[in-house]
Amino acid sequence: MNECEPIWDTSAPQKVLIKQRAISPSHPFLRHHKIKVGLFAEDGTVEVKEVFLKNQENTELMIDGSKNFKGIFLNYQDEDFMQVVIDKQSLSFFKDHLHIVPDLTTKRMIIRQINQMISTDKMSHSNFIDFICSSLQKGVDPSILKDSFSFLYHLQFPTSAEKEQTISRFLALVDQYVSNPQYQSIVAALQGWVNAQFAEPNPDLPFYEPF
Repeated sequence: MNECEPIWDTSAPQKVLIKQRAISPSHPFLRHHKIKVGLFAEDGTVEVKEVFLKNQENTELMIDGSKNFKGIFLNYQDEDFMQVVIDKQSLSFFKDHLHIVPDLTTKRMIIRQINQMISTDKMSHSNFIDFICSSLQKGVDPSILKDSFSFLYHLQFPTSAEKEQTISRFLALVDQYVSNPQYQSIVAALQGWVNAQFAEPNPDLPFYEPF
């Protein structure tokens, strides 16, 4: 399988470099890919470009820089077999604007790639947690975030302070959503993760099995 990542610079927004690399050292082959690229405006609307990637490392995509795109998503509509890395600028945009992306399928695709990135160490745990918390607070449908919570159990915190800060953030979300029936699976996941962080059961929290 191949992995593709967009490289672009806001100082030169008319050109996107799409980098392709082989994932497995035992199969170091680049392939031809025909994909769609989603270019997202600040209001969540998307312009779609079709791109043919040759079996080479770099492909240039020219775009209209005057449209001031804020986010890029490769393999839009999931028509090719590849893994996708979301670049830093697009990740920041989707963190704050996922709730206005117009269709549920695209939101699910973005979350799927976020989960893939945390599982392959291409995203920091702090960015992952920020993404989850921001998406919940901005009203993203909790059903598309449910799978993300299984990855919480694989996170390694560099300091105890960061771990305690995450616990506090999650408990605040629990307080915010505990009475909302739509969020009960998310509340259970958050409470389950928090409970698992204590060496001994916390009597103030119910126990939930992790996903």
